[in-house]
Amino acid sequence: MFGGNANNKEMSMTVPVLESNMNKSFHKVSFVMPKVVSKSNLPKPNDERVLLEQIEKETFLAISFSGRWTESNWQNYQEKLSAYANKEKISIAPPFIRAKYNTPWSIPFMRKNEVLVKIASQ
Repeated sequence: MFGGNANNKEMSMTVPVLESNMNKSFHKVSFVMPKVVSKSNLPKPNDERVLLEQIEKETFLAISFSGRWTESNWQNYQEKLSAYANKEKISIAPPFIRAKYNTPWSIPFMRKNEVLVKIASQ
């Protein structure tokens, strides 16, 4: 990542990159840090829109697919994941999350993508 922080420290890109639409006007992008990095030793971001959060362990339902990052692909796999959850009577807690594991210039059929949704607490 490009070093837009108080220490001007650059970091290697991590995967997956997570995206979710929290509401119509708020799109969230998250970067997963390596296990050796904790919130306390991350440099303070310069941009006030960048938040550092440590997410507790949660359980997700996921579906993987290869191909392009098109809205129709995301919608299709989100619907498949919802249908599976309904069929198996698994209670889910949206929003749905898009997980991207490859660079934008990767050959589409070789990309690994996932749609995730949190499994609701019972």
